[in-house]
Amino acid sequence: MRSVCLIRAPNYLLYDEKLQAPLGILYIAAFLRQHGVEVKVCDLAGEPRERWADLLPPAEIYGLSLTTGDMPIGREIAALIRELYPRSLLVAGGAHPSALPEDTLRHGFDVAVTGPGEEVMIRLSQDPDSLSLRNVILKGEAPKTLDGLPMPAWDLLPDVISHDLVEKGEPATCLFTSMGCPWRCAFCAQDVWQHRYVERPLKDIEDELLYLKAEYCITEVRLVDELTMAKRDRFIELCKLLGSVGLKWRTHTRADLACRNKDLLSLACDNGLVELAVGVENPDDNILRLINKRCTSAQCARAVRAIKDAGIRSKAYFIIGLPGESWETVENMKHWIREVKPHRCTLSTFVPYPRCAIWQNPEKYGYHFRDGSRDNWARYFILGYEQTEEPFIGETDHMTNDELVRARRDLYRFMVDEGYKEPAPGERVAVPAEGRTA
Repeated sequence: MRSVCLIRAPNYLLYDEKLQAPLGILYIAAFLRQHGVEVKVCDLAGEPRERWADLLPPAEIYGLSLTTGDMPIGREIAALIRELYPRSLLVAGGAHPSALPEDTLRHGFDVAVTGPGEEVMIRLSQDPDSLSLRNVILKGEAPKTLDGLPMPAWDLLPDVISHDLVEKGEPATCLFTSMGCPWRCAFCAQDVWQHRYVERPLKDIEDELLYLKAEYCITEVRLVDELTMAKRDRFIELCKLLGSVGLKWRTHTRADLACRNKDLLSLACDNGLVELAVGVENPDDNILRLINKRCTSAQCARAVRAIKDAGIRSKAYFIIGLPGESWETVENMKHWIREVKPHRCTLSTFVPYPRCAIWQNPEKYGYHFRDGSRDNWARYFILGYEQTEEPFIGETDHMTNDELVRARRDLYRFMVDEGYKEPAPGERVAVPAEGRTA
């Protein structure tokens, strides 16, 4: 058996790099350990470059899970490992290697894994000739069931707990109850994961929650599923389970699912749900149709109001710079927020991730990549740019890059000044003269 080290890469744009646990590599670590492989987790989140060499333990195989925006820093880590441990095998998996494996190999990795990495990492750790592999693409199969999936290897992570993940000051962490999404929004690269939706057995979820509560004294949890409310009966059982364990929780859902199951929101509230977020993206019906959201502005408004009526804190996710964006849609977003009054908003910069429909066929969506930006992976981050002059990757038919940057700052300022968004750490803002009603 080859020894394995799995690495979380840092992301210096995030306000808190350790806010959420790296569940992907923790699942792979648990799977490897279940098969007798010696495995370690190296968490480089929040660590300055000068400490990386001291933190990287010796191993025969190193694995990194990388998004597109992670690729430049992934290249740095790979080069350092090559210098420190030249005979080791460098493996990259995750969203970017799954979308563009050939590009991943050009960043200094020996193996690029497309799709889930558990079975591939087992094969590599058991193969006596694996250390000689170079420029190889290996495919992992998406699971048809999550039965038998081991609990994440929580004990291998130095910092499991966050105190700002659900409610400020309370110990919490995150977990999956299901994986995947069958919807086909044009801005999402879910086809990388074959659009499958699979659920964890409720007993496994209960065992993990009880373990986290006993071992780490968590009182709250964030469910990071794509579709927590996908199935009505399942959501009912999940609410009851979380209530019986005695944890407060937050999660997100599609607006149409929240509308369809609004009678269940009171049940969720009674069983500890304190925040439910909805992906509005942009409350302009033309944009929603263009990006194949299969949801309307009116549904988004009804969902947020139903969440508030149930006594749950509401959050709305917005994206600036989607195809079809104009000054009119920017002003409409402000009007919608003032009219609907979600408790909190999140503003993301639109990034057409590789293999999403917009990335593959930008002309169809009226989206125009700026010169040199389509493969400038360092700019492929959706968060952290709200107050900056960082350019967008592309422009719309109606807005130039300079206009999009100005609109992003304007929306951020609007959300903060009117109390819909927390300011960036260290930023001081005036409290609105009139508080918003829930």
